[in-house]
Amino acid sequence: MAAIEAFFEHLATKRSYPHFKEINGTCLWRVENAGNWLIQLNQGQLTTHTCDQNTPADCIFTCSQEDFVRMIQRQLYPFTAFLQGRLIVTGDVSLANLCTRMLFRLPSEELVQR
Repeated sequence: MAAIEAFFEHLATKRSYPHFKEINGTCLWRVENAGNWLIQLNQGQLTTHTCDQNTPADCIFTCSQEDFVRMIQRQLYPFTAFLQGRLIVTGDVSLANLCTRMLFRLPSEELVQR
């Protein structure tokens, strides 16, 4: 669980992501037995914080703790996890696709890997 918390904390520390400049919306990550995090994107500005699992969001991701850690360590691609039913996505699928592609393709020095 420490790696997951560190990943979201790291996202929050940078705050400005130029490759998100065209994206506006919210993504809720429900990581089973680890917690819930809301990512808010507003024209390249990103904020993230813990939240309730019922927090409204434009898209919602649900996955296991193990699979999320594998995604941040680049051992599992989000699209593969989705196709295998290991990553459940509801809401704005276009936003979900953009977010997963960008978040999990950040340069390796920007990912927290433990």
